[in-house]
Amino acid sequence: MYRIVKLFLNYSQFMTLVDLATILKVSTRTIRTDIDELMKDASEHGFEILERPKKGYYLVIHNSERFQQYFDTLKKIDFKTPERRRNMLYMNLLFQNNYQTIANLSELLQVSKSQIKIDLKRLIQEKNIVNQLERRAHYGIRLTVSFEERLAMMLEQYYAADIDFLTLYQQFIDTVVEEQLIHFVDTLLTDRQLQYRDEQLTVIYQKYFISYAFIAFNEQKVSATEFSEALFQKLLLIPAFKPCADYLVQLIENQPKQLAVSTVDRVKIEHEIEAFFRRIDNLYQTNMSEDQEFMRLIKLHIQALIGRQPFQEDCHQPLTIEMSQRYAQEFDFSLKLADMLEEAFNIQITAVEVGLICTHLAVHFERHKYRQINNYRKIAIVCSSGGGSAHLIKLQLSYLFTDATIQTFALNAEEKISIFMPDIIFSIKPLRASYQVPVVLINELGLDLTPNTLLEAIAQQSSDVAKNDKQAFLSLFNKHYFRCERQLSYTQLLTKMAIQLEESDIVESGFKQSVLERENLLSTLYGERLAIPHPLELLAKQNQISVALFQPTPNEPVKIIFLLAIQGQQVNLIRMITEKIFQLLGKEQTLRELSEASSFEEFYVILKNSL
Repeated sequence: MYRIVKLFLNYSQFMTLVDLATILKVSTRTIRTDIDELMKDASEHGFEILERPKKGYYLVIHNSERFQQYFDTLKKIDFKTPERRRNMLYMNLLFQNNYQTIANLSELLQVSKSQIKIDLKRLIQEKNIVNQLERRAHYGIRLTVSFEERLAMMLEQYYAADIDFLTLYQQFIDTVVEEQLIHFVDTLLTDRQLQYRDEQLTVIYQKYFISYAFIAFNEQKVSATEFSEALFQKLLLIPAFKPCADYLVQLIENQPKQLAVSTVDRVKIEHEIEAFFRRIDNLYQTNMSEDQEFMRLIKLHIQALIGRQPFQEDCHQPLTIEMSQRYAQEFDFSLKLADMLEEAFNIQITAVEVGLICTHLAVHFERHKYRQINNYRKIAIVCSSGGGSAHLIKLQLSYLFTDATIQTFALNAEEKISIFMPDIIFSIKPLRASYQVPVVLINELGLDLTPNTLLEAIAQQSSDVAKNDKQAFLSLFNKHYFRCERQLSYTQLLTKMAIQLEESDIVESGFKQSVLERENLLSTLYGERLAIPHPLELLAKQNQISVALFQPTPNEPVKIIFLLAIQGQQVNLIRMITEKIFQLLGKEQTLRELSEASSFEEFYVILKNSL
């Protein structure tokens, strides 16, 4: 219903059932049912939906304030991809304590009941929960795991910076709640005259945070502003949450005694961390040191690491290798931080611990990315006559700018653009007038932008046409930096590729050494066929991807090496590139065809067709 109203607002024209069903990828029957529901609510909430034979439906707003309040209540997460839908289905199973019917899940995720059944079957295989999912006729389904197991599964999603998990979690957890829960836990410890190592205490805190979010989600009576220690104690007395209460009591009482970091050490830790992130912000134009929530959590986390025991004994860890793949730049920042800590505190930080540090950085960048996009509230699209392809682009942008007002304009309507006063302009051609907002030049056939590539396009706005992410990615390949190699070692090949880039003045001196140093810390060779080596420092003078088809021995499959040379202060571009290459990991046929290419031209065509 939210997406239907959003389309009415964006298009400002009559739309038929077929139009709406095609755009939203549901049946006309579903659209008809939802519009009937909207019509029931219309008069009470200051709007009406007009219906005209052959023309379709049209939204008329009579009371803007009442309508806006109603519209805000309709907002739901947009489940555009099957992977995102299955992930949200999994999050709902984790958070929901009671049975859920297929019909309820169908309504929640805005797809048919048959699709929910298909998604569940796939989800059970992916998460290996076939023996943990209970089905009861007339009741529905639910996870039948102990509270300890459920909490471990939730912690895994938290440390993996899962956006769907954090969306639910942050509805109930904010800084105020965290501080009160920490005080609550500290009081329990004091009453029992118990103390713990810092890394254990950090995990205890996080488990209480997630427990509170789980209880609040199921009760639907608790808000962050209403939280108190007394209320939390009452919640733990609810029979349905007795397993939760029992586990949390055990968590407090069954830990070894304390080996804490001293007060002086904590002051030094905070000082070193603050100085480190200020340096990173200056070098890469990021804003990590200004994110108070991020800084608070990373300091707490590092204090735990200085306690010398990693988290592994207490919870499931995200796979370090997966973090290094999905969040390559954040992982490199984490490696730099680990180096600084090892030197400053004379300790050794494992790869697992680097992966855990990376989760905090990933959360910061994901949160910051969507905040940046949501800052653009009014968007102008300038495209030929203002119709046709402009409406296609408008639809594509509406998935990124979910809460923005989007209007289309003809190329000769620059006066109307000024009256509209947009926060950002997307245009197929350079505009004659100058504007004090970003102007991103786009392809008339559409954008195909992700949040990362959108932010990169905004950052790189110029008088040249801003290519979409596919074009930008493909432009980084050059025949001169393509090779086929046999029977070299991986290190020898990287050295050879890096030296070529240095000799061609593509990168600064030291690039080769930085690439080998990064590879020595954790190999970027993923699986049997793909590697994405890159330097610890962004030392490129211009952006380039060097490619090698590499077979170390006659009996091994050919590996594809993408050596990245990216200029500094282009973090979003790095994310876009790693996203594109990472997508190839799931395409075995494409990887095989790429590895068997006999020339750059053949390789380029296969790569282009795979995107």
